[in-house]
Formats: sequence, C-alpha cells, structure tokens
Amino acid sequence: MFWRSLFLSMVCLFFFLTVAVPGTTLGTFLNIDGQPKMDNFQLARKVFTQSGANLEEINLQVWGQISNTVDTEEQLKEKYRILAQALGFDSLQPVVQKEKDGFLILSNLMEREDSVMQLVMQAIPAATGYGGSCLGLSFRTTDVTVAQVMYGNISAALARIGSEHQVGVVWTGSLPGKLSTAKRSLLAQSLAETVEARFVEGMEEEQVTSLTYYTNQGQGFLTVNKQKLNINIALRFHADKGSTYIHVGSPLIYQEY
Repeated sequence: MFWRSLFLSMVCLFFFLTVAVPGTTLGTFLNIDGQPKMDNFQLARKVFTQSGANLEEINLQVWGQISNTVDTEEQLKEKYRILAQALGFDSLQPVVQKEKDGFLILSNLMEREDSVMQLVMQAIPAATGYGGSCLGLSFRTTDVTVAQVMYGNISAALARIGSEHQVGVVWTGSLPGKLSTAKRSLLAQSLAETVEARFVEGMEEEQVTSLTYYTNQGQGFLTVNKQKLNINIALRFHADKGSTYIHVGSPLIYQEY
C-alpha cells in the first residue's frame, strides 16, 4: 500500500508537470558573455552556497511519465536495471507487485553509509483514464562529490531509457534560530540575485516561505502558466531543532511548490 500511495501522489505530480513543461535554453548553452550555462546541480549549488547554511542533505529527484504506453513487466524491469546500475546498485532486484486492477509496480529502497536510494516504476492501466508508465526516483546523500557523480549518472541513464526528464536537485541546510517572514524573504531575494534571477511567484506564510525564480544562467527550466522558472528557494522554521531550514531546488522543490 505504501508504494501504491506513493504513486498516487506521483500521478498528481505528473499532472502538474504536464502544465509545468520541462525545457532547455534554445540554441545555445552559453551565456551572453560566452560562459557555459549551469546545469540544475551547479545552479542549486551556487545559490545554496551563498546562504552560509550548514549542509544537511542533497536530494536528486526524478518524477513523472517515462512512456505514454503501458510498459510490460519485462520492459519496466529493463528500465529499472539501467537506472539501478546508474545509481550503483547493480544487484538490487525490484520488488514486483501486480495489482488486481492492472497496476504493475516495481520498487526498492536501499541504504548505504553515505546515501539512501528509492526507486519506483509503475505501469498504469488505460482503464484509469491515464494509461502510461511512470518513474519516481530519489537519491539522498550528504556527500557533495557523490551527489555530483550521481547527477551525471542519472541524467545519462534517463537518456538511455528514452526519457527527457530533468534531474531535479534540492540542497537542504540549516541556519541557527528563527527568521522572521521579512528576513526569510530578504534572504531568498539576495540569494536569487547572486545568479541574476527574477521573481516568478511564490507564497509567504508565518512559518514558511517558498519563492520561485528564473535565471538565464541555467540550462534547464520548467514552464508554468507560460512563465519559465528554474530556482525554488524555501525556508521553514523547525521548532524542535531551533533552526530555520533552507531548501534550494532547481528547477523546483516538488514537495514545496
């Protein structure tokens, strides 16, 4: 039931991502000054580093449709194998669940000393009104070098299985104490300015701030309501830890958006 619930959430994310259209900059991967544009990992890293926060975690994520057809079990297993191999879990076999209503789920979770990997793939029957195959992937680590290598590996693996999805990157860190709503907003704006990003939209409440921006310094972006975005900065106070947690995501933070 856990994996089924996870994928129902993922389907909701998929419908969001059919509106939030992924893309890359057109024509070139260079800025006006001739410097290479940053990928999602580099962009999130640059913004996060300027915050001065203590690094808690780097999360690499992929959510969405990988095929508009309902893959067979063997087809899903082959895609699973390619992704698991890219993550360094070559021998990790999927747990296969076949539901009576036609849902087919391949999943597994693996923990290492420096990382946690969660990989879920599902074929959703056409009778649901959706029909297609989806992927949910999360790789968490505190090791910057490991995260950077895995970002490249996952991107290459997605290309191998025919997916054009971007690898989302979220850097999470902590700042001492509680920041006021005004200070959270000012911090987010100052961080956005380090990459010449313009504000797109967001939310500001008493306990949480989540703002999205777009910068031409990034290679990739999502298009939401005809507006490009590729940076999401969120800050939330955790009373039990006495710290304000900052999340910097590129192109966005799926949980926060």
